[in-house]
Amino acid sequence: MDSPYSGTDKPIKIFWFGDGACVSTGFGRVANGILGGLYKTTKYDIVQLGLNYYGDPHKKPYDIFPARTGDPYGLNRLYEVFRAVNPDVFITNNDVWAMEWVAKIVTRIRQELDKPIPWIAYFPIDGTPLKISWINFIHNSIDIPIVYTKWAMEILQSMDPTLKLDYVYHGVDLEVFKKDDSVKEQMKEQLSDELGRKINFVIGYVGRNQPRKRLPELLLAYKKFVVDKQDTLLFLHTPVIDEGWHLKNVIESLQMPKNQILTTPGFIVSNPLPDHKLVALYNLFDVLCLPTVGEGFGLPLIEGMACGCPIVSTNCSVIPEIVGNCGILVDPDHYQVMPKDNELIRPIPGVSGMVAAFDSLYHNKGLFNMLSANSLERAKDFGGWSISKWEDIIARAVQIISNKQKGSLDFDLGLFEEVT
Repeated sequence: MDSPYSGTDKPIKIFWFGDGACVSTGFGRVANGILGGLYKTTKYDIVQLGLNYYGDPHKKPYDIFPARTGDPYGLNRLYEVFRAVNPDVFITNNDVWAMEWVAKIVTRIRQELDKPIPWIAYFPIDGTPLKISWINFIHNSIDIPIVYTKWAMEILQSMDPTLKLDYVYHGVDLEVFKKDDSVKEQMKEQLSDELGRKINFVIGYVGRNQPRKRLPELLLAYKKFVVDKQDTLLFLHTPVIDEGWHLKNVIESLQMPKNQILTTPGFIVSNPLPDHKLVALYNLFDVLCLPTVGEGFGLPLIEGMACGCPIVSTNCSVIPEIVGNCGILVDPDHYQVMPKDNELIRPIPGVSGMVAAFDSLYHNKGLFNMLSANSLERAKDFGGWSISKWEDIIARAVQIISNKQKGSLDFDLGLFEEVT
């Protein structure tokens, strides 16, 4: 059966709920990549309700509405904007455990508008064990569940073999993120002049300052690594104060060597670096380190690989699937259940393993060159944002309207007031 849009020029209206496409969180960069690609097809009318976005001016060619101050998760704002937009397709990009309340609003909107608006949920799985309630929610409540990786899909289907879902990798613009040795040389010369010593080897980190990213372990590993070296630098592209640690205080407490650690001046999540400056940072790095206890994807990994960075990361969750033969994966030192982390059992990266990885890449030029070449080659597998696959997924969602289905949601709307 043809969709209601077949043979017409009417664009499909997409309402995307997740971090704003103009902020520098992982979710925000994903929204920017996918929505930008969909917009270029001219087939879609796109509207976003942006979390972590406060209404500042942006240059995106579609509307982004901010979540109100005091409503960081959009608990009240979602209903208002959703109803006003009256979309054909609703897409969320958030953790599955954070979306159960969304289902109640979807149900209410469908009933009030008398419209079977299909729900596509694009979400990460970054650790185990998963809660049975999450599996049941995905199975019973989401029309089209899409995960980030094959690993995530297999974990979910091992718990529920009847679960129908697909995975779509994130992407990287290979015309923007690419290796530039002249930029590396220029930036190292500038830093050498500013710091008063020759900089030959830079370890970089790109990401949030949050408990899941084990920045204290990275700092400890770097402290041990530089004991007998004077030509190295650790560059942290992350907020000094965020959800995790006050990095200045941690660095002082660890008595880190002077002038060995730099951060991006004034960096905050709501004010991202332009891509050309981010690319320059990746090109400054000799090694990209992601000391994580679990990732849904790890977008900086493929951005760094596209710029020729060998990777040092943790041997857990999706990291082996994404990194492949492009780096050194460190086994966990121990396991821990962290506060406010859904009781996931997290592998804490081993400090001694990171030190050994840094030493190998510092001393073994043949290994370094091989992994750098592997990174450039593997990055090609992630070129673009799989926009044609997203078009197929959206077409599948629109078919729900054609078949006059109402999706799989059926909630007690009497509970709705409790979440507003």
